[in-house]
Amino acid sequence: TEPIWLLQTLLLVAIPDLVVIMCVSAIGLGPKLYKAVANDRARQLGNLAACVCLLWVVILFVFDAARSPVVFQFLAGLVMLGLLLASTGFRGVSYAWAATIVLLAVPPFLVGLRRFKQKQKQSANHIKAELYYRASGSAFLCCGIGALAAWIVWQVVSNKYWSADTRLWLAEQNSDVYQYVYKPFSLSYTNHCNP
Repeated sequence: TEPIWLLQTLLLVAIPDLVVIMCVSAIGLGPKLYKAVANDRARQLGNLAACVCLLWVVILFVFDAARSPVVFQFLAGLVMLGLLLASTGFRGVSYAWAATIVLLAVPPFLVGLRRFKQKQKQSANHIKAELYYRASGSAFLCCGIGALAAWIVWQVVSNKYWSADTRLWLAEQNSDVYQYVYKPFSLSYTNHCNP
């Protein structure tokens, strides 16, 4: 069971990390995502998603979802994660860090929840603490090295080392965001922020 446990743990950590890299960072679709949500409609949808998420938490609490079958808990968790990501994604211009934090909090939560649920069963398949920590540590280490490698490769391939050119490129990629956030005052990176 050790290789299976390790592979499952690796997937629980790697999938949210890949979503961060591919969807909210400059390596992936980050600038396009923030450009798409740089408008009042997206902000309103983000607020609505946050309200629905709060209502969903209240509903789950009132109906004692913790005592529900595991399948329902899983689906309820997916709905909650979807609402959180919708809220943080649509509000990405105001809170650019929020989606990243939510997505980076998912792997430790999932790995811990998996251990908790597995330990609750106290079955013959009970995973010992040593295996759990080895699998968890290995998964997070592999994903951390993978993210670092992806960033380095992106820098080399796209020639985006941390320089004045890269900062200017990032500013150009986010010009719509600057225009939306600073409506009364047109922010120009080169004129107002460039040292």
